[in-house]
Amino acid sequence: MKKFISLVLAFMLIVGFFSVSVSAQGDIMVMGQMRSKKLYRASATNHKQTAKNALSKYVDLDEFTVRVLSGISDCKSNIDVSKYNIPTSLLDAITDYFFYGVPEAFNIEQMGCTFYTNKNNIVDITVFYNSFADTASEYDECYSKMVYGAEYILQDIKGNANLNDEQKLLLLHDRLAIWNMYDYDRLETNDPIIYTAYGALGEGASVCQGYAMAYMYLLRQVGIESYYCSSEDLCHGWNIVFLNGKKYHVDVTWDDFDTYGEVKHDNFLRSSNGIYATGHDKYDYDTTPTDTKYDSYYWQDSNAEFQLLNNEIFYIDHNDKKLKRYSDKKALCSVDGSYSTLANDGRSLIYSSNDKIYRFDLSTNKSETIYTVQLGSDEILCGMEYWLDEIHCMIYDFETSAYRVISQPYKYDYNDDDTGNEDDEMNVPGDSNSDGSIDNKDYALLMQYLNGWAVTIVAESSDVNADGSIDNKDYALLMQYLNDWDVVLR
Repeated sequence: MKKFISLVLAFMLIVGFFSVSVSAQGDIMVMGQMRSKKLYRASATNHKQTAKNALSKYVDLDEFTVRVLSGISDCKSNIDVSKYNIPTSLLDAITDYFFYGVPEAFNIEQMGCTFYTNKNNIVDITVFYNSFADTASEYDECYSKMVYGAEYILQDIKGNANLNDEQKLLLLHDRLAIWNMYDYDRLETNDPIIYTAYGALGEGASVCQGYAMAYMYLLRQVGIESYYCSSEDLCHGWNIVFLNGKKYHVDVTWDDFDTYGEVKHDNFLRSSNGIYATGHDKYDYDTTPTDTKYDSYYWQDSNAEFQLLNNEIFYIDHNDKKLKRYSDKKALCSVDGSYSTLANDGRSLIYSSNDKIYRFDLSTNKSETIYTVQLGSDEILCGMEYWLDEIHCMIYDFETSAYRVISQPYKYDYNDDDTGNEDDEMNVPGDSNSDGSIDNKDYALLMQYLNGWAVTIVAESSDVNADGSIDNKDYALLMQYLNDWDVVLR
């Protein structure tokens, strides 16, 4: 039935305006042409500021956003905004704002409006939704995944008064690049999910517009303003961010590697001339960022994720081949490897060379080898990540141009004792409701528990990463497991 109605509406829209109703006074209400979200467009516009400037005589933009977004989350076809008396001439500003400035409106496919012909004021915002979230329950499920993906990335950053905005921008840039991957497969089918913040944060797979909308959402959680920048000539989109009152380009997509733990910083906090030099060599996008402070900055010498540990940031300088501390750029130890990456286990730093994995103890400032990777004569360790008590290594074969991945269990015993539990086998990781299976019921129960609902869970089974606490890390891991990611529940 839904498809039939959509086809009828689509036919009527092709014809143009069409009558919807007639008021008691004989006024005719009509529906205007629906606007579709463009994937990439030539744009020199801060869509939020444009909407605010255009609508300021009629609405408070924040209050208006809440009202319309409430209707979008309920997947209403018509959202009543008649009380604002907004002229139909401002529809473009409204639709651009929700398309490109509100990451939570990820399910919108088209937007338009209805109005009375004798008044030309918007009565309803009309919306068509993408099929993956065109009901309230589907939207809620997607939004929950998106929020918890975001909270996983925001750990130790959101609300951390020890970090300044530059550091937050940097850490979120790196964590998003590691969390998300460029989805070439679904790009071939033009799946709408990959262009959204939900795709990037909730499923960990998107294309550039998804990266940009996700970065916008993450930055808003830590109080940093940004907006969407795109180029039709490049078929590409990224962000412009505000730092200390100045604008800079940030392109997380182009800084994302396909290998474990690797993140470039060539497209981070760039002026327009700086971003042009990295390959954004067209002129149909916003070029207002002019500050060159970061165009040749030290982080461009690092191709590994920056790590936050004990409120201090650490990184690998691939030019100097050193592990360094962010605050004073002090070298902590030598790092021998062109593809070295950096991780942490919550207490110590873990880094890689061309064939080994090391632990750097911050209390003693010493390194020790914890794993030697067995490689073929034409192979090199090109990437490493650490999570869920396992070291995950990506290996590249120069002869075959192929990658392979191996995982090595590793958990350092800081207490130097046996932390095993003879009852562990009785608890099935992920089976939060103890019904003998791991499914969406466990996912929903864990979400409710973390949101403070009065529900009962099996604590041992819900701590799926075995770190001694039940938190958003467990929720994110269970979400990945149920979405068929290559993860292991402790």
